[in-house]
Amino acid sequence: MNQVEERLAQPFYLKMMGLNARAEIDELWDDLVVAGRSAGLAEVTQLLRPGHWRPLVMGAWFSLKFDRDQVGDALTEAVSSCQGSLTAPPLAVATATILGPDASAPLMTYATSETGQMDGSGAFVAAVVESVDPARASLVLEDRDLEAAAEMLGLARRLRDAWFSS
Repeated sequence: MNQVEERLAQPFYLKMMGLNARAEIDELWDDLVVAGRSAGLAEVTQLLRPGHWRPLVMGAWFSLKFDRDQVGDALTEAVSSCQGSLTAPPLAVATATILGPDASAPLMTYATSETGQMDGSGAFVAAVVESVDPARASLVLEDRDLEAAAEMLGLARRLRDAWFSS
């Protein structure tokens, strides 16, 4: 593990992976916001590189600190190499928050992929797409996925607002 991962991923990834942020973010809030303020663009894009899932989880969350021209391509690439339910929710909400409707195509590619279908994360990702581009969400969605997506997107906006307001 390198220094960037020790500082930005290690303290947070277990509580921010998958859908865990829904229950855990308030406990981490102050430390997460402070860490995000210190996270540079090069560090966040390093975390977003394909590889191990732990840095990828936090790269997705910390990417919310930046604009689409800074992290949009890295997020899209990370979605295309997403390996399942530990990384898919944070990647989906970050990508949708930053790219808006432009996130729909890569997210739906993941949602309908074998990985997305096999581990169930595809339905959550499609629910995220439903929120930013309803015409593109082509899966039948359950209320639990729509509710989880709405809550996670709210957390993403809350983090983004905290970093942009400071």
